[in-house]
Amino acid sequence: TISSAGTYTLSGLLSNGMIYVDASDDDTVELDLNNVNLTSDSNSIIWANNADKLKIKALEGTSNLIKDTRSTKTSDNDTQGEGAIYSKCDLSLVGKGTLIVSSTYNNGIHGSDDLSIKNQTLQVTAANNALKGNDSVSIESGKIALYSQGGDGIKTSASDVSSKGNQRGTITITGGVVNVNAYFDGLDAAYNVEISNEAELLIKTGSFSTYGKASTSYSQKGIKADNEIDISNGTVEVYATDDAIHANYGESLENGSKGLGNINIS
Repeated sequence: TISSAGTYTLSGLLSNGMIYVDASDDDTVELDLNNVNLTSDSNSIIWANNADKLKIKALEGTSNLIKDTRSTKTSDNDTQGEGAIYSKCDLSLVGKGTLIVSSTYNNGIHGSDDLSIKNQTLQVTAANNALKGNDSVSIESGKIALYSQGGDGIKTSASDVSSKGNQRGTITITGGVVNVNAYFDGLDAAYNVEISNEAELLIKTGSFSTYGKASTSYSQKGIKADNEIDISNGTVEVYATDDAIHANYGESLENGSKGLGNINIS
């Protein structure tokens, strides 16, 4: 248990254990991963219950493994973290090292607030969504490989406006090389998807994905948003069983408006 702000360096093996962060509301906790191998068959391996921000840094030159081997989720349980890495505060993944995350339970990495990624070489395999940030997901740089066996590659779920006036629910990719293999949608945003700068995306869904199945019951789109999709630069390559790029028109949003249904490629 980590109960105060600071930088904590982790190394070595932890079998069936947990790193539990329970700090103050204004505390920033940084976990520096130095060749760790962390596994659990009973709960999330890294769980941030309370803090202002959790930063997980894969140190340069290191390779780090976080493996959640719980049985697949069948019902809600407040005592179980939603992913191998689960954070109830803002979560950032940084560093020039390698982080490999897998979860047979639910999501690979799940942040209840904002989830951001910079520089990391990151591989995530999950029974449900590979990356989920309820409020937002942003990727600035890095080499990202995402494998969703029964959900979306990247997902947001909130579309309201925060107390600070910030619109929630956007997936933003401004750089990096991002490869997504998803049984359902590649990118699924509750508000907008914004792709710009030097971002490189390769997205495969449904029958084109690693999991090779088409579904008539679930969405298997490449890029989907409940409001707008803006692509202003970068390289985007999509192989989708369903629509390649799709913006919902008239979707009821939590901010009180209706989805615009616009796709802007400039």
